[in-house]
Amino acid sequence: MTEEITWRSPLAIDNYVEYKDEEFLNVLEIQSLKTNLTDFWPASGPRWDALAKSSSGKLFLVEAKSHITELISGFKGSNPTSIQKINKSLDETKKRLGLKKAAIGPSLFINTQTV
Repeated sequence: MTEEITWRSPLAIDNYVEYKDEEFLNVLEIQSLKTNLTDFWPASGPRWDALAKSSSGKLFLVEAKSHITELISGFKGSNPTSIQKINKSLDETKKRLGLKKAAIGPSLFINTQTV
């Protein structure tokens, strides 16, 4: 069975905006979450480079990097409460995905060998 993917952003009609916070939920028509977004991640991030939804309802959230330096840049958080929230959410995500402890972290590297 073939699935259609409908890209919701970036779109010319929306001036190629990168959605964040509640905006990306609205674009993908996500009505409810298991965890409140404000409890999961600090406000104002991440800004998604692309968003899509398949005909079966699968969601695609894309964060693209165009330079190696973007991939290896260090974690830039400075607010201790935000850093704690990010680390907690990344740990929960690792568990749900069945990833090894060091598979992803604040630099947001994903080691596909552990997936």
